[in-house]
Amino acid sequence: MKILVFELACITRSFESQITCEGFEMLNMITEGFSKANHEVTVILNSELDPKFIIKCAEVVRIDNLTSGDIDELCEKIIKIAEQKNTDYVFPIAPDHDLARIVKKLRKSGLTVIASENSALDIAADKWKTYNLFKNRSIRTPGTELFPCELSYPLIVKPRMGVACENLFKINNENEFNGLRLDNKEEFIMQEFIHGDDVSVTLFSDGKIAVPISLNKQNLKISLKNSRYIGGIVPYSHPMKKEAFKSAKFAVESVGGLKGAVGVDIVISEDIYVIEINPRVTTSMVALEKAVTSVNVAEFSMLAYTGDLSKIFSCEFKNNNIVEFSHKFMRGESCGIEFKNLSEGVQV
Repeated sequence: MKILVFELACITRSFESQITCEGFEMLNMITEGFSKANHEVTVILNSELDPKFIIKCAEVVRIDNLTSGDIDELCEKIIKIAEQKNTDYVFPIAPDHDLARIVKKLRKSGLTVIASENSALDIAADKWKTYNLFKNRSIRTPGTELFPCELSYPLIVKPRMGVACENLFKINNENEFNGLRLDNKEEFIMQEFIHGDDVSVTLFSDGKIAVPISLNKQNLKISLKNSRYIGGIVPYSHPMKKEAFKSAKFAVESVGGLKGAVGVDIVISEDIYVIEINPRVTTSMVALEKAVTSVNVAEFSMLAYTGDLSKIFSCEFKNNNIVEFSHKFMRGESCGIEFKNLSEGVQV
């Protein structure tokens, strides 16, 4: 099959360094995965992307500078490249809200896109819609209201449509809340803060059935200023793993139409709290491939999208390694992600 792959931060110059570094790791993983599965892969990159971001196992097409706001122009260029390459499938990687817009436009042009159904992307991209679905399906999740509202401190303020810890604030008291300055307040939600273990679950879904395969530790720095997703540990051992898998599976299947790779963010406290759904590949999945050699996220995503979960059900997870990943920062900017095999004490 001929597959066209792109990642939004790597074809535009609108994102901070941390998101670009994470985006490239996901892009490289998907490109290598499809190549290993003997597909013909073409990758789109920005013509001015830092030379340190190198794709080795695919044809690279470079496009001129765009911003993430130029979705119409961006999609026109992607459609043109896909037609020139006689593409069978397009595999987009982007923040949830951008992904939903891009997938709709590409599908409208007649392209086959390996992604969730449009309606599922709309729900997962909007944390307020996600919360209401969770509430209606009796999925345990933190109390959430549109900004502003009255919730007990500490609480979380974050965008309805955001990525990672972007514009996420932990508010401990009324003084901090009164000092908070937000643009477009109507686009934010307030959420009960849950003390516990921050984790995620990696799943693959065919739109109806979801298969959880990995529990992942999330290392987060959450504060009033400069909240960050620092890294994590994959796979992660926890006595409530089975309960986390069950909750994540039910959450994904409750949305309906989620296809391919899916990540579910969870806090494990006295109970399992489902926070949100990422309808796309995640950085934890990059670490998972490095820890478990039998996992090919790109191939599994395509199989799940086409309705074949058999290989995922039978995936062998014995004798896997444990991989820790973290951002390397220089002058406050991420200059890359470091992956370390904790089982052997070496970088991978």
